[in-house]
Amino acid sequence: MNNQFNEKLFVMTRSFIILMAIVCGVSVANLYYIQPLEAQIAATFHVSQGAAGIAAMMTQIGYACGLLLFVPLGDICERRSLILRMLLFG
Repeated sequence: MNNQFNEKLFVMTRSFIILMAIVCGVSVANLYYIQPLEAQIAATFHVSQGAAGIAAMMTQIGYACGLLLFVPLGDICERRSLILRMLLFG
């Protein structure tokens, strides 16, 4: 028996592309928002500015590791199940 699925084609509209670009830009910019605030963060938490700088550096290293490790999984695994697993375990 031949099963046929009605597959709807997803069309990337201009507004959707703009929305995705804004979301990507804000999420990456979020990594850099801490840098001008390091002196105030150090004073608030009573730590040295070096320790506050290490916190900013570690967030950027974590983001880079995530890109290095998780982005290639989208090419290796089926994306829908990968997204569901990452949501469940994250």
